[in-house]
Amino acid sequence: MQTPAEAHQKVVEIWGQYYPTLPAPAQLEEFLQQSKILDHSDLNNLRTVIFAYHNFSIHHINTSTARYFGSVPEEILEVGPTYIISCILPQQVEAAVNNTRTISRQLNRAKPEEKKRYQSTYVNCNITCRYGNKHRSMFHAIPVLWDENNNPLLGMFLIHDLEPFLTDGTWWYRYRVGDRIFTYHSAHPELQEADILT
Repeated sequence: MQTPAEAHQKVVEIWGQYYPTLPAPAQLEEFLQQSKILDHSDLNNLRTVIFAYHNFSIHHINTSTARYFGSVPEEILEVGPTYIISCILPQQVEAAVNNTRTISRQLNRAKPEEKKRYQSTYVNCNITCRYGNKHRSMFHAIPVLWDENNNPLLGMFLIHDLEPFLTDGTWWYRYRVGDRIFTYHSAHPELQEADILT
């Protein structure tokens, strides 16, 4: 199994081939100022992470999310994506990295209007935080800022705790590129162009 640092490096290499740019500094600053409203979401326990597609660096993480991973925002921002990766089951990380090779290529080939509808959902991600607490989660990722060709620049993870609704043993990933749906299920470990939802 790969280490969190190795997994992050692979993701950087994959996404970096197609999406090497970051928003202009002024554009990034303006967006992050707007996203500070997410800090107030601690009252309703919304968990959010703002990341860059070109290297998956974390630009904003709210207190509720950091607490969920057993930390504080400042530490996770300093350590970077490897902090979060280290909390997720290695086989789930490996599957996500492998799927990224196909999905990033499909997204790159998509029409500009299709790129706007790209999203990914990771269901039953098993998270073990620093203090040993375990969570079953759904990670839903959507782009929130694009370049002039609708290539994603910044994305947002919305993290939902599904502890009461899921059991260990199975997990699945779902990706949407335009109208095309790709899914990966742990019981049939191969990315397929088919929908898992009915």
